[in-house]
Amino acid sequence: MRVPVVVAARDVRMTYQIGSTRVEALRGISLDVSAGEFLLLMGPSGSGKTTLLSILGGILTPTSGAVVACGTELTRLRRGALARFRLLNIGFVFQGFNLFSALTAAENVQLALGLKGDKVDARDKACELLEEVGLGEKCERLPADLSAGEKQRVAIARALAGQPRLIMADEPTASLDSDNGKHVTMMMRRLAKSHGCSVLTVTHDPRIMEVADRVLHIEDGALRG
Repeated sequence: MRVPVVVAARDVRMTYQIGSTRVEALRGISLDVSAGEFLLLMGPSGSGKTTLLSILGGILTPTSGAVVACGTELTRLRRGALARFRLLNIGFVFQGFNLFSALTAAENVQLALGLKGDKVDARDKACELLEEVGLGEKCERLPADLSAGEKQRVAIARALAGQPRLIMADEPTASLDSDNGKHVTMMMRRLAKSHGCSVLTVTHDPRIMEVADRVLHIEDGALRG
């Protein structure tokens, strides 16, 4: 049986104008992300991987090409509709965690649930998600009182809030040591599979290649191999 495609990109190009210089960040990228897939996009700094992630996640609009995510053609949506789509369908995990420093771990996750319209029993759901990432006893801790690995686990719990169909992770292991990086990545894969969502992770970290279902390489704005 054919596995459904959650994200499809066709001939995606992104061009920036810097002064009199025209920079091609992406040069005709086409790819599919299947339902339940943990896809790793690897490439050196400046290869275009974060730009591609941002386009597939509806943060940036490409210069040309089409992106269809969860049955919606993102490249036809206006800014407000794109923001609504992201909120309802995509969870994000960032290199710098992006947690609110004045909120506890539970409150960071609870806020995401509230923004997605899931306000009923949001506190209990937030604590359940933190329990899933092994932080059940640290629900009331502020980010300053958590290790880097624990902060990233809070970020994963927040990304899973509201049952997104897709998780976009941008260099999720960059701030972590080797052991924590592998542990967090394996946890993200396991939880994404159990929650029934796909994961697209961009990284230049070869240590997590073994965790992926599939690995794509990008260089100079084009997929290689």
